[in-house]
Amino acid sequence: MANSGWRYVGVGIDEYADFEPLTRAVTDVRELGRILHPIFVGTPACNSTANEVRDYLTTVADDTVASLVLSWNGHGKLSGGRLLLATRNAGGVISVEDVIDSCVSSGARQLLFIIDTCHAGASIADVHSIASQFLAECPPEGDRVWFGILVSSTATGSARDGVFGTLLRKLLTVGPDSPELRRRWSAHNRLIVADDLADALKSEWTEPDHEPDFLSRGFREPLLPNPLWDPGAGQGVVEHLLTAARGGALPGERSWFTGREHELREIVDYVRSGRTGVYAVTGAAGVGKSALVGRIISLADKAERQRLMANWEPWDRHAEPGAGSVHAHVHLRGLDTERAAEQIDGRLVSSGVLRPAEEGRRNAAELIGAVQRVANQRQSPPVIVADGLDEAREHASLIAQDLLLSLARYATVVVATRDIQGSDRVESLLATLHPNATLDLDRSADHSIVQRYIQRRLTGAALNMDPAAVADHLTQFTETSFLLARIVVDQLLANPVDTNAPNWQRHVAHSVQTAFDLDLERISAPGIRLPPGVPARALARIMLFALTHAFGAGFPEEVWLDAAGKLVGGELDREHIGWLLDSMGRYIVQDGEDGVATYRLAHASLADYLMIQEEPSQRGSDEAAAAVWAAVDDRYKNLRQRGLPPEASPYLRNYARRHAAAAGVPGLARLRRMADEDDRFTADLAQSALDVAWVDHDSKNLPATLPVAEEAVQLFGRLAPAGHLERAGLARSLRVLSGYYQRLDRDAEAVVTMQAAIDLYSSLSADNEMHQLNLAQALEELGTLHLAAHRCGEAATAVARAMEIYRNLAAGNRLDATTSPERPTPMPSS
Repeated sequence: MANSGWRYVGVGIDEYADFEPLTRAVTDVRELGRILHPIFVGTPACNSTANEVRDYLTTVADDTVASLVLSWNGHGKLSGGRLLLATRNAGGVISVEDVIDSCVSSGARQLLFIIDTCHAGASIADVHSIASQFLAECPPEGDRVWFGILVSSTATGSARDGVFGTLLRKLLTVGPDSPELRRRWSAHNRLIVADDLADALKSEWTEPDHEPDFLSRGFREPLLPNPLWDPGAGQGVVEHLLTAARGGALPGERSWFTGREHELREIVDYVRSGRTGVYAVTGAAGVGKSALVGRIISLADKAERQRLMANWEPWDRHAEPGAGSVHAHVHLRGLDTERAAEQIDGRLVSSGVLRPAEEGRRNAAELIGAVQRVANQRQSPPVIVADGLDEAREHASLIAQDLLLSLARYATVVVATRDIQGSDRVESLLATLHPNATLDLDRSADHSIVQRYIQRRLTGAALNMDPAAVADHLTQFTETSFLLARIVVDQLLANPVDTNAPNWQRHVAHSVQTAFDLDLERISAPGIRLPPGVPARALARIMLFALTHAFGAGFPEEVWLDAAGKLVGGELDREHIGWLLDSMGRYIVQDGEDGVATYRLAHASLADYLMIQEEPSQRGSDEAAAAVWAAVDDRYKNLRQRGLPPEASPYLRNYARRHAAAAGVPGLARLRRMADEDDRFTADLAQSALDVAWVDHDSKNLPATLPVAEEAVQLFGRLAPAGHLERAGLARSLRVLSGYYQRLDRDAEAVVTMQAAIDLYSSLSADNEMHQLNLAQALEELGTLHLAAHRCGEAATAVARAMEIYRNLAAGNRLDATTSPERPTPMPSS
């Protein structure tokens, strides 16, 4: 689909009255237009006279254009040091200045000029002069203007017909050869910046007679279609799961997954059973939860299944679910309920289970309603796999209760998570899920599987390294897990040990932490600009630590640089990211979200370790979170100064409120300013205030946080008429505020506030039954309040009503029959 106001302007001339004919100019300009067409619109002018070209350019000047790409292919000549572009007719020429002026007059803010003529480099000075003048005349939005010029030859050089266009076409259809450049052209990036095209062109240029050049100025934005972009990447196998499912293998390599036949059979049997409800896969960090559920997803995905089947080996034969058997999967790291619902909805739509919603993706309530309606029409329930529930942090409990548990009434839901013990008022994560069955991998740990994995990957790696000896040595340690095995194997493949040498075991890491520290000790930064006073190892650690603060699929490159730069106290650039990925890439995952490549740490245990190392004295410190939030806020300010909406940075729009909440009460001040400047952030402020109030509800600082809890109620109260989502937020914020009043011995206010929440939940559950559990819990809490005031009759009435709801839910297979008011009363998550 073309972008609104994105224009392609092409001029190609093969036939001349004054010059020798060319063979490739028209073809090259037409082919470039065809390649750009999914995004840019415009028909090139071919073999035209000077007057015809001027008329063509007038239509460009009169158009309303946001971004523009111009390509001129043909003959050029110098006159007084200025480049003149030849046209078909005798004596016909047009100056580069006239061409650029027409394009600039379109009002485009992103302009790329591609000139493939002899002496094309002479146009660079003209473009630079016009660009400088135009940038000076464009305040206050001048910062968002960008000019770039890519030429095929120098000012004094000639250009061979078709050489430049052939390489340009190759890059824009199959991508660059360089691994570093292919990382920038990630399959998760819908668009690339023109600088990356220029870098690739110069990197792969082999013509000795002339060489290309590139100049740019201004604020660049992604502009050109990325041929490596996979529009189904977000709908296929999640990269986090795919990498784990291959046992650390890269795309295109064989799978190293091994063992776990009994465990796979259990999950496959549940997936095939047609039963609704939750099946939980749990265990310690690194035990192989993601690898196990990732194997199920891989064998259900048609493309990945074909690759795995092509490399099927006798010891790999185990139960498998069948192609298309998993209808949606999601990794929940850093998500909240609504973002998780949006991702599940997108995948259920792509798998054909649901029809697309009329406007965007469904929120949690809409998704549950849609799945309920579809479930009544299907012979078997849809299958949803969710990994990393524990990595959703403070939102894990709410995702479990309000989304996964609600979906599980109409779907088969497989959840992989570590169990997290709740407070005295909150259930553990597994208890919240109420699974029909639980597979605890800690109880089925088998070091022989890890041994087999190590031996298979190290076989043939080095003559003096005995894979069996390494495997036997590593599996002596109780901490040995698939995560540790994968990291150590990667280290030994890069730096083999001689197992015949004495004390060779000292060179093999025995924990994930020591493996990480070993890689960090080896790091160096030749040719890399380091911030003053920051050695290479410290910079690497800080850049990795910054990733622990990312939400969703991870930080986009520019946000990662901003956050790490704020933490290190210096400016960082893409060179630093390339260096870190080369040095510590085994600890980083590249994923994607909203058509943009993102980066995050490869495993939650690494994030835990880095947090402890960076904040040894106070695990709950807000300082780093505040610095990262300041970096995100600075990006918003820059967008606003350039006249761009928040949507220009999807990460900012999706996760600004999460960063504000992570920074605690002080972090809300920045978000209040953003809401004052843009009403679209008011809902974010309401949710952030609720998040902060919830996180602090058990602290000793309740009087200081009480105004935040009250602010959340006030904000959601203003938003409530907007719809279901806002009313649900108001109900939840009332529950939290009631808890504050109770702890502060303001019992009458606690009762009134809880009753208001119950009234809202009653109304909400009439429209969508996902709120029935919330209603029952609120009734329990009201009963507790009445009982504390010795109002036994009111307490009994509230609890009896809660019990009736629990029985109805249990009858519908949403909860197990053991649910009762004697269990710990859960406070609402947020």
